[in-house]
Amino acid sequence: MEHSLVYAIAKDIEIMHYEDEILENYTGRLVYSAMVQWLKVITQDSGNMDEIVRTKSKSYVFTRGTEILNQIILAIPQCENWFWNSYNTSKKNEDHPIRVLRERMLYSGELIETDLKTNIGVPNNREEDLIEGYKRIYGVTDPNTNGILNVGIAQIQETEFSNIKKNILINPVDFVKWLIKAAEWEKVMALVDLEFFQPLSKEAPYKSWNNIFSVTGFEEICLGRIKLYNDYYEYYLLKIEDNEIVSYKLSSVLYEFKEERRIILALRTMSGNSIKAISENKKDVVLLKLFCRLPIMEERIIETYCWPQSSVTDKLKYVVPIKMWGYVKQILNTLQIEVKE
Repeated sequence: MEHSLVYAIAKDIEIMHYEDEILENYTGRLVYSAMVQWLKVITQDSGNMDEIVRTKSKSYVFTRGTEILNQIILAIPQCENWFWNSYNTSKKNEDHPIRVLRERMLYSGELIETDLKTNIGVPNNREEDLIEGYKRIYGVTDPNTNGILNVGIAQIQETEFSNIKKNILINPVDFVKWLIKAAEWEKVMALVDLEFFQPLSKEAPYKSWNNIFSVTGFEEICLGRIKLYNDYYEYYLLKIEDNEIVSYKLSSVLYEFKEERRIILALRTMSGNSIKAISENKKDVVLLKLFCRLPIMEERIIETYCWPQSSVTDKLKYVVPIKMWGYVKQILNTLQIEVKE
């Protein structure tokens, strides 16, 4: 392995395998972080200039990124399934590995949109406070710079002067209490088309829906949904008021950011049935296993600083760098998820 491409990439970006990590998963996350740097380089190809930022079209980055990934896979075939299995199974555009990586880089600030969102580029080099003892590095970094750590799709560096970045983390129970007060409740004429979330269920949330209406928790509310098409739903909060069932339809903005997941976490907690997660320390990393998807805001933070474990589209199992574990655990605690270590 010492003379292989795997060894060369691992030495360059300093990502080592953990004990008992299978080769497919290790080479997957290794190439994943390497492709982050490649997508940045692609935007620097001769092309458009947006003020002082060199940019390329999203389609160009997608095409060139796919070509480079496939060339790397020819040399490191062990990672092929890690990148391509989900897309080959679903045939959904959003599961294409380069599209997945490009969008995560855009959400996290590793790439920026310009020209009415048709072109993308790399932000100017800058530093940002992250966690105690570490700062985040944006832009194209010199590979010879000492002390830069690749974590997920981001790069961090040790510092003596870093302050803790102030992230707005939203407690699910507080969020539901606010919704109840802010909601404009309307009388429900019929429940026939609704499914209801069952917060006392021990199953994963996606298995915890049925047609039984019941209010629970100290706020005595229920979460309902109506299927529109495919996997798209409208969501409603329901409660009993003056012996009548009233409802509040969640705004499209809330379910665009999957805030129904935050409500689900709140209802489980309010019912004394908090959702669990499992972590396992592997010295330099922590393996995290979730049993439900997180709200989009928190999911994107974890996708920025952690690696998906079993595939590029894995949303439930992550490899968390030990340096980021305290931050990730803080996010989970705020979401009222009980972490078993």
